Amino acid sequence: MNIPKILELTIFIVDEYYKNNTSHFLNCMHDEVLWLGPSYVQKIKTKKKAY
Repeated sequence: MNIPKILELTIFIVDEYYKNNTSHFLNCMHDEVLWLGPSYVQKIKTKKKAY
């Protein structure tokens, strides 16, 4: 496990996410994910439905 590379990738994904580029975030998700955002309408139940 390379902690510096994991940290660098995490920072990149979060930074891109807040620039409204969610593709990196979505690509890293597990196929069967449950993600709940801060808003009622922000939810993803599976990776297939995220796209």
